[in-house]
Amino acid sequence: MTHRERVLAALNHCTPDRVPMDLGSTANTSITVDVYERLKTHLGISSKTVIGVPEMSIAEVDEPILKHFDIDFRGLWTGYGDKWPGIPEGAVYVIDEWGVERCRAPGSPYYDSVRPPMADGLSLKALDTYPWPDPYDPGRLRGIT
Repeated sequence: MTHRERVLAALNHCTPDRVPMDLGSTANTSITVDVYERLKTHLGISSKTVIGVPEMSIAEVDEPILKHFDIDFRGLWTGYGDKWPGIPEGAVYVIDEWGVERCRAPGSPYYDSVRPPMADGLSLKALDTYPWPDPYDPGRLRGIT
């Protein structure tokens, strides 16, 4: 079966030739940058690691690795808006583009949420005046073909 046939068979409750496999097409099936770098070194792959979700230190998995493990899924990662500056190198405390305050513990690659937006109270006025990210920002879809 091709990757597509395998996934469609599983989705249609038919029996595929094997269970479809995923590595990195979603945040739930992802791999952190530090582990990904070790995997690339082990496989002898030298490529620049692209960080897909900086607040979780998640790497975008390169096609050679997906092919090496015969992975069935491919992810489409939307970008961040062009107005969001991103997370500065080595930052411990950040506020993401949604207004979520995050903090990274010493030695951890992850930024844990420490304060949600509108923590002081949710109201219709707060929703109406909240500085929502621009869904039409061209940075969101840049690179998706």
